Amino acid sequence: MLFVVPSMAAVPPPAQSSIVVGVGEKTLVWIPGLQRVAIGDDSVADVAVAEKAVLEISGRAPGETTLFVFAGDERRMWTITV
Repeated sequence: MLFVVPSMAAVPPPAQSSIVVGVGEKTLVWIPGLQRVAIGDDSVADVAVAEKAVLEISGRAPGETTLFVFAGDERRMWTITV
């Protein structure tokens, strides 16, 4: 289940392998044990650690990119569509 949250409430990570966010919008995702993140194309979407275990994803321009998240022993990958 995917939650796009225009407010500043963090949600659990999506079960799907994709996240949709609009241009100029942000979504917060709660990821326990968050250690490191990487984004493929930062001209499409930006990612930042808002606070411990909370990832902020910002839509910059229409397109798709890949988000990699490292949390504990887990590696997760999502497609970000803006």
